[in-house]
Amino acid sequence: MLEWLIRLYPARWRDRYGGELQQLVQDLHPSRPTLILAIDLVKGALNAHLQERLTMQSADRKAAKRAALIAGIVWLGLSAEILLTNVVFPAKTDNDTIPVLVSTCAYSLRSSSSAGSPPGPVPAARVRCSPGSSPA
Repeated sequence: MLEWLIRLYPARWRDRYGGELQQLVQDLHPSRPTLILAIDLVKGALNAHLQERLTMQSADRKAAKRAALIAGIVWLGLSAEILLTNVVFPAKTDNDTIPVLVSTCAYSLRSSSSAGSPPGPVPAARVRCSPGSSPA
């Protein structure tokens, strides 16, 4: 039964380590219960499959490390900026008028242009009423 469980390991793994694992199982079988060995083999096979799936190419690993480093530096910079502007040197007045106006105008300009951009908010329809009449 234990030899069958060794077949659960990935083929590349069995090609490289299969003989050693069979010898290890034969050596351990008299001293350890079969159930414990079976559980260890199943856990090892799952781990080998996961490791095989998670292996990365060297270039991918370097790119992931570089991206994590850049994200960490950006996070530290933003944290320092927030700490300095809100805790160490807080503003006497909270005046966000200009940034709010600029962002509102930029959003309005973007949403009003329809060429090549996703539709923005729908403007209200203009209704002309003659004196004495009410809009429908």
